[in-house]
Amino acid sequence: GDDDTKSSSSSSSSSSSSRASGLSLLTNAQVKDFIIQGFCCVQVDEQPTAWHEAAYTKARAISDETAHNQHILWAEMTPEINTVIRSASVRGALTSLLGNDYLFSGGGHCHVSSATDQQHHKDGTSNGVRRHEPAGVICMYYPTETTVEMGATCIVPKSQYFSVNREGWTES
Repeated sequence: GDDDTKSSSSSSSSSSSSRASGLSLLTNAQVKDFIIQGFCCVQVDEQPTAWHEAAYTKARAISDETAHNQHILWAEMTPEINTVIRSASVRGALTSLLGNDYLFSGGGHCHVSSATDQQHHKDGTSNGVRRHEPAGVICMYYPTETTVEMGATCIVPKSQYFSVNREGWTES
């Protein structure tokens, strides 16, 4: 049916459709769910589980050695991060959501979770107000299963439709 059809949100010119070839595009149902929920999960199956576990072990060691310095962690993890970003599944998802000519900013933050992690916050706001028109997506990569012991990791479904960042507000 229509929901199982692969989706690419850009024009179908010969040069743009050739760029999408070989990618694992999202289905129309997955794109619809992304629009409603505000997130989608993509499995990076191009690498074996042992590769992802080794990436996590490396990130944990660097984080411990550098007192959680995100800049050093990002620089040291760049080869692994690039492997994930360039995978057919991630590029396919980004192409499905953003079109064939999307740009990757090339920057980010590497977090190795701990008990002293960030408080609940909302990414992608400008002066506390969230834009409703799509300007991009935020990608997160978890090389291992996340557990309660690792600290909070939370995505609030449909929060892209909240107009105001209520972080720091208190109820009266």
